[in-house]
Amino acid sequence: MRLGKILLASALLLSASGAFALSGNDAYLKARALNSESKFEDALPFLTQAIQENPKFTDAYVCRSFTYGKLGMVDNALKDVKKALELSPNNEVAYNNRGFLYLRLGQYDRAIADLTKAVALDPDDEAAWANRAEAEWRAGLTADALVDCTNAIAVSPGDADPYITRGDILASQGESLRAIGDYDIAINCHPTTANSFHEPGEVYFKRAEQRKLLANKDIQTATSNGYPVGLAEALNSFAEKVHELSTTSTVADAFQSAVKSGQIASCKAVDDKTVEIMLNNPISAKTFSKILGWNSPYLVSPDVHQNIWEIQIPKNRLGKVEDSRIATTYPKIGSWSVRAAVQSRPTGDLPEIVAGASPAYSLGNYDSAVTSVRLAKLEQ
Repeated sequence: MRLGKILLASALLLSASGAFALSGNDAYLKARALNSESKFEDALPFLTQAIQENPKFTDAYVCRSFTYGKLGMVDNALKDVKKALELSPNNEVAYNNRGFLYLRLGQYDRAIADLTKAVALDPDDEAAWANRAEAEWRAGLTADALVDCTNAIAVSPGDADPYITRGDILASQGESLRAIGDYDIAINCHPTTANSFHEPGEVYFKRAEQRKLLANKDIQTATSNGYPVGLAEALNSFAEKVHELSTTSTVADAFQSAVKSGQIASCKAVDDKTVEIMLNNPISAKTFSKILGWNSPYLVSPDVHQNIWEIQIPKNRLGKVEDSRIATTYPKIGSWSVRAAVQSRPTGDLPEIVAGASPAYSLGNYDSAVTSVRLAKLEQ
């Protein structure tokens, strides 16, 4: 909940009337400035001074109620907002303040009643809509809360609170993807996402949890559909490590744990420019390429006797073929060229396309099994 409406209303009131003693007015203005800097304890004496000089200073009571609330002095906050409503029975900001205080106390029926009066008095007060949405959500009135979130967003699309509340509701309904979308917007609106109900960093944690749930759900579905999840995770981890490392020794060291655990047979630095990784279990070249995101891969032989076959990708992004010929190169990960060797030439009819002096077997139509990977340091 913000001071925006309070500050605007009081500024208008003060400019329209010279009824208040200058010192009391100045004290009130000083307190507003301190509140805007979150110096609530410092603001209190100035608000008290303003009220002492003018016991009917409604906005000072409203502002001090807000300040007490920020300091956790809820009883004092309620007393001040009650006084403000005695002085000004149709003060929308006071109803919003008191509704928010009741929300903090868990008195949701009272909170909803006050916030309903607030939105009736000023339908353009986004804070009142957002606060009522939060109270309704906590009271179990989910449908009403969703409507009020929408109303709050319509009034002020740039405020984080209603997006967070709606994200919480959607998360509780298993709508992780939509919840993440709302948390994304909330963070973009207000990167610290901190107010009386939402701690700094809270929405980041909520988004991370939903991403984890969504990822777990997707992984379960992928597994149930027969996708090689374990292999995909291992290859993605491999690509991530390779991307981050820059020397053959660091690459070899990074994969020793995989050797010890039996995930791969060996990993060694051949020289200062080459690392060789031998696999325990051959992997489908087609699957290997898909998981690593290599577009339009081919199996091509780099030697004249065609005893060695490796995965290569088109040099041209579109995989352009000219006169049954295609130019290919080795895929890259970070500062490394990746030479994935397969067991043998694919079976079946010879392809029509060639790369250099070698037939070019498209892994869209053919397959073989990757047995080793050589990482070659790219020239800088």
